[in-house]
Amino acid sequence: MKDFKDVCVTDGYQVCHTIEGEREDLRIAGCWSHARRRFDEAAKALPKQKQKDSCAYLVLTMIQAIYRKEKQLKDLPAGERRNRRQLSVKPLVEAYFTWVRENLPKVPQKSKCLRLEGSNFILGGIAPITRACWVGDWEPC
Repeated sequence: MKDFKDVCVTDGYQVCHTIEGEREDLRIAGCWSHARRRFDEAAKALPKQKQKDSCAYLVLTMIQAIYRKEKQLKDLPAGERRNRRQLSVKPLVEAYFTWVRENLPKVPQKSKCLRLEGSNFILGGIAPITRACWVGDWEPC
């Protein structure tokens, strides 16, 4: 990362955020794959007949909607992609974080949604993971 400039997509590794704070030419963006991982594990831990009624499944469908919109924007020039993200992706991202803020406190402490990265990654990643809404030449992971 020493010579890298622009937006760097990471898994939430704290060192990257420290380096970002020391440099004006580097911005860290969060990875949606890492944000969705614990919800995917939580849904799969449930009996199959209960998965689609779970909060974890709801979150997965929210993230899937973001991926679907991103796929539609993939081939657009950076400027147009950024403008369209503002209109179509940003509201989905904001709805996701609103839901998480309201519902994560209700999740049992032993839940797979909270293990390892846990709520610190999910909520702590708000700024990095939403950065894509303001950039046009970034591809989500």
